[in-house]
Amino acid sequence: MICFATGNCAIKDDWQKLYNEITEADGIVLASPSYFQGVTAQMKIFIDRIGFLALARKRADFAGKVGGAIAVARRSGVSSTCNQMITFLTAIGVAIPSGGRVYAVARDKGEVLNDKEGVETARQLGNAIVKALQ
Repeated sequence: MICFATGNCAIKDDWQKLYNEITEADGIVLASPSYFQGVTAQMKIFIDRIGFLALARKRADFAGKVGGAIAVARRSGVSSTCNQMITFLTAIGVAIPSGGRVYAVARDKGEVLNDKEGVETARQLGNAIVKALQ
């Protein structure tokens, strides 16, 4: 629930703390498994809540931040899932370095560590974000 008119629509959760932590960070990496060719419902809620606040504040909270996205899937969906997150990050003003997305393959918890290329690409994304921030 997002209320612009009255401002009287408080949700009792740790959202404000999370939002503050995100806006204080230099870099933002979003990650989601691919559920039916897209981000999870939880990631979509995250995107919607941050997105509305970011746009209401004219993206000022995210100016100068650098980020990227990681998607994991069993077989397909990593491209569309990453694209959702990258599109969101650019919409709120986050800069994406070259190679700012990671595709990984896994089905079960922890199995992604077996995807050596995915793990290496994630490491490269982290390095690119650090380099862009320096």
